[in-house]
Amino acid sequence: MEAKRTEAAKPNRTMDGAYGFSFSIALGLVLFISGLVLALTLGGDSSLGFVFGIPLLIAGLAVPLFMM
Repeated sequence: MEAKRTEAAKPNRTMDGAYGFSFSIALGLVLFISGLVLALTLGGDSSLGFVFGIPLLIAGLAVPLFMM
């Protein structure tokens, strides 16, 4: 009679709290820096920098708060 062998199941990688926290901080940092660059480079001559830059700055501050 064959002996049944139990194989250890490999655990799947899941996104736990530390990865989610790091991802939210990284996403907020990218949004904030891109908004800052747009506001400072395009904001001097026209309002185009403020139209796109300021919402990115606000999103960079608000997105990590909602993702945590």
